[in-house]
Amino acid sequence: MVELLNCLHAYEIAYCSFVKPAAGPLWNPESSHMGEITIELKDLQFYSFHGLYEEEKLAGGEFVVNLSVKLYENNTITSIEQTVNYAALYSLVKEEMSQPRELLETLAQSIAAKIHNAYSSVKEIDICIEKKNPPITGFTGSVAVRWKREY
Repeated sequence: MVELLNCLHAYEIAYCSFVKPAAGPLWNPESSHMGEITIELKDLQFYSFHGLYEEEKLAGGEFVVNLSVKLYENNTITSIEQTVNYAALYSLVKEEMSQPRELLETLAQSIAAKIHNAYSSVKEIDICIEKKNPPITGFTGSVAVRWKREY
């Protein structure tokens, strides 16, 4: 039992030393990590004409989009140029939602690519597109596609 405790104690010392280096001139906890900013657009409602089937292309349907973008910044953000403008994000999503696609996967990937092209500071994009009433006989509920990409 004593050997086990000594082993655990030695492990704890090694683990703590690995996780947090000893304080000194080379280690500065304030500068060792970039700050993470997440901008989210939630529950965006659209009536669009996405789908494989002719009736979806003609009648359209209800869609909900949830979007999250991350960027990393160490400095205090004091102007819109230092971040991602969520109104511009909405305009980009709205424009893409107005262009019919057969697959939600294609749509999600296209939206992500347009966001990253417009904002190279974005390091991660997570987008979920939900089709509220898919044309599946006897199906109740919704379907969704999520695309997540790190840059």
